[in-house]
Amino acid sequence: MSNPVEKVFSQRQTVLETVRGARDVFGSTKTTRKQYKAMQDALGFALLYGPEDLRVTVEATLTEANRRELYFIPLWQRTDEETLAGKGA
Repeated sequence: MSNPVEKVFSQRQTVLETVRGARDVFGSTKTTRKQYKAMQDALGFALLYGPEDLRVTVEATLTEANRRELYFIPLWQRTDEETLAGKGA
């Protein structure tokens, strides 16, 4: 276990906190694209390195996050357009 990511995500508490944090991220309409990507990456690490008894929970959370991403895409596009309009582009 020389990989520092593996050390962190092999801890049960870290995986549970990651799942809880993911639900906060995809439950908020203020979530940015960058935050969403970071949440998906963290869930991926939890799936790879986490305890086996939590694997189903992490898989279910990752699946739900991927489905909910479809609802965020129009929101992010609107935000991108507003940002561009504000810059005079």
